[in-house]
Amino acid sequence: MSRNLSLTDTSPMLVYTDDWQTYFSGSGYNTQDGQLGQGSSVHLTSRNGAQISLDFFGNAIFLYGNGTYDVSLDDVVASTGAKNGLLFAKDGLAEKNHSVTLTARMDGAQTFGFAAAIIGCASSVVDERAFDDADPFFSYSPNWITFSAPGVPNATTTLPFHQTTVSGASVAFTFSDASTVAVHGTLNSGHGRYSVALDGDTAKVLSGDGRWLVPDTVVFFQTGLDPTQKHSINITNLDDDKKFVLSSVVLNPVASSFEDEPASTASSSVHTPTAVGSEQFEQRRPERGVIIGASVGGVVGLALFATLGMVVTAKQLGRTLNKYFKDHPSVTIIRIDYNDVKNEVCWELPDGTASGEVGGEGIFPHIYGRCMHKSDIESVAVWDRQDGAWDAALESGAAWLVY
Repeated sequence: MSRNLSLTDTSPMLVYTDDWQTYFSGSGYNTQDGQLGQGSSVHLTSRNGAQISLDFFGNAIFLYGNGTYDVSLDDVVASTGAKNGLLFAKDGLAEKNHSVTLTARMDGAQTFGFAAAIIGCASSVVDERAFDDADPFFSYSPNWITFSAPGVPNATTTLPFHQTTVSGASVAFTFSDASTVAVHGTLNSGHGRYSVALDGDTAKVLSGDGRWLVPDTVVFFQTGLDPTQKHSINITNLDDDKKFVLSSVVLNPVASSFEDEPASTASSSVHTPTAVGSEQFEQRRPERGVIIGASVGGVVGLALFATLGMVVTAKQLGRTLNKYFKDHPSVTIIRIDYNDVKNEVCWELPDGTASGEVGGEGIFPHIYGRCMHKSDIESVAVWDRQDGAWDAALESGAAWLVY
């Protein structure tokens, strides 16, 4: 059988090169170091040639994002395209070490977003086992403390975690009956480098530093382990006065809340994930309105990449309407009409609410009223609930209006 391990874009196991920014659907862009990331995250770049790399052991790899790109698998170009949702899927690989690199390709003001990777690997072990940081499963050296923070590990649950700021402080654990191990922790400004040694091999050095407080992510993983053998992991903090945080370890993790569809290749033992986590991706078409992204394929990513599209191509309008959405959860989608005569995009507010309310407290007065001058937007792309089709007649970018 096959197991799937999901990595969100925040995992330090993913290597980003060139200029990337992290965006959270509930927090927006970072405004200060240590800001709590809320909602779904995505890494954004406007730099042509920016890359994401991942080394993994397994027989399948799936990459999720939005934009124009090419993918190299084991140093061979495997795919090029422009998609929203599942960007790249390859199963039936030899069960061994692989490397995958995704390169963003864009011209002008385009932006690329990366959201998640899923690794498939063969496994004879079916039971997922989780150990929180206080479990006797862990052996801590001196200089660790137990701490907690609101929003960690998520917005609805606050749980304690172990942290250290002392160079050389370490934590170790051993396990068997597992083919995959995932170590969870937090990232934040003021976190530093840490090393992870598996079964006494050369330690892998990673970094937990970043401007966001990421409340929960996979800070290390390994697939393809022999479940009949005993394995050991030792994690060491490498920098004085820099934090390392351990929240939990999961053995044989299952990619949460995803549905499987038969893979397109002959390898029937591997399945193509089409949705990853209730917050990360939504496979179904939403019953309530969402801010709409250009050419969302209807497969995955409506909730996340609608927000992505909003920020990328109509920043001011998008941010204001995103705030408006949070205060008005029962929105429905309307059609936007493009008016060539007046050089404006006009819309209707079906329940009669004052149109100025869409602008929100005068933050962006240029979007008040029922029309916007076309110089303030780039195009129109809407989902028409009545005829069940995308209307993206204009070719440049996207503007959003949902009510």
